[in-house]
Amino acid sequence: MTAQIPDKIIYKGQEHWLHTNLMEIYFAEYPDKRPRGSMSTALRRGHVATFEIKKDGLLYLNDVKTGISGAPHWKSVINEIFPNHKVIKIDWTGTLVLPSGELVRYVHLGYASSFEYYTLLEIENGILINEKRLELEEYREYQKEANSGRSIWEWDRPRGKITLTIIEGEKEESIPHSITLGIITTISALIIWWFAKLIKRRKLLRNGLHIAAHTGSIETIQLLVSKGVNVNAQDKDGKTPLDIAKDEGHTTIVAYLESIGAKSVK
Repeated sequence: MTAQIPDKIIYKGQEHWLHTNLMEIYFAEYPDKRPRGSMSTALRRGHVATFEIKKDGLLYLNDVKTGISGAPHWKSVINEIFPNHKVIKIDWTGTLVLPSGELVRYVHLGYASSFEYYTLLEIENGILINEKRLELEEYREYQKEANSGRSIWEWDRPRGKITLTIIEGEKEESIPHSITLGIITTISALIIWWFAKLIKRRKLLRNGLHIAAHTGSIETIQLLVSKGVNVNAQDKDGKTPLDIAKDEGHTTIVAYLESIGAKSVK
């Protein structure tokens, strides 16, 4: 297999490459829905999907494109896959991998090429929980742990279950996709293990509460608190979610966090 064209994700307003092909879960269960555009050895899955983590901290599918035979441009096929859709929310648990920086080493195989840095976005039930930035050597250690028992051919295939919530105008419909790819350790145990490891290494940038406190989403704050996310975690600047909410002037969030005992380091 040659090096592959990655999917894309919009995060913090910027477009990044995404080395996690989420739509393969959907197309594995519904192969007739897979786009039938111009196939290439550099795009064996036949499509490029674009996702976005919006200010509410939720994961969305924005578009699916495929190449047009004999043409140099791309065609959006998301309306063919999901007719009349307005918004598509992704409910999935796992880790999204975003490479960045200079290309350190090119490898003519899948996503095996090496980059300077990697951002790991931990998603739980479609909500951004944690963010971590790794240097290349750290990422290689992560790969060994995360892909234990899997061949290199499977590394870009996400594991777990996915639900697409498709909103058509005023209607909302959830379509569960129960396909499980590969041999999987319990996802919740994997998240707990990684969270403990992040704290131990003190490389944690921010958790979902920091992000929600910055954007002002009280609903996301309450949901994350109900899931047990640490309300007093400090980001790389030593700020807690309460500190950030105060800085941004989100008085409702400040009042709520203070009511549940959240602390400020200021």
